[in-house]
Amino acid sequence: SLNAWCGIVNEYLISPYFL
Repeated sequence: SLNAWCGIVNEYLISPYFL
């Protein structure tokens, strides 16, 4: 994910869209 810097929770939620 490209949004890891936003936070672990947000990274976890958005990662399926950024993989």
